[in-house]
Amino acid sequence: MKSMASDPRSTGGPNKSLGETGPNTSGCLNMEFTDLRKKAFCEALIEARGNREVAAKKVGVHRATVTRHMRDDAEFRANIEGAMEEYRHILVSEAHRRGVEGTRKPVFFQGKRAVDVDENGEPCYAFVREYDTPLLIALLKRWCPEFKDKSIVENRNMNVDMGLADLESLSPEQQRKLRELLDTEGEQENGEPEQ
Repeated sequence: MKSMASDPRSTGGPNKSLGETGPNTSGCLNMEFTDLRKKAFCEALIEARGNREVAAKKVGVHRATVTRHMRDDAEFRANIEGAMEEYRHILVSEAHRRGVEGTRKPVFFQGKRAVDVDENGEPCYAFVREYDTPLLIALLKRWCPEFKDKSIVENRNMNVDMGLADLESLSPEQQRKLRELLDTEGEQENGEPEQ
């Protein structure tokens, strides 16, 4: 049997469902998950980059307790969503920094750091600014509609005049096939044939 100490997913307490026994090293068993601890969990969730398991371990609560409270407590669930929204803003800011502002990377020449001269004429290490193009593309697609992937929109409104030939000029066989096609479309949309 795997030891709870060697399991990185463990919050520090024994997993009773696997038959583990041992001390409660996280301090989470038999402790009430109060509003104060819920708030601490939400703050830890942002620091843990959205990882609920890491946040639970930091606060000293079992992940199953968090899941149960998320299911039963609408306010707690909303606070978690707020924390995740804050983390998403952090992600977007970091993507912007790397994609638009770029990051400084050191320059090496023949295995040694390259030296440059700063604005005061003093020697300093040389840097080059690198931009993360995939992040920039993702930001453009998210915030600028003209950069979004083109999607095909199917118009199913049969009342729109699309400049098609007059339906009465169709042969009886063509009219029958068109009626069957329209009936099939109606069945697919509603689950039953249209009348």
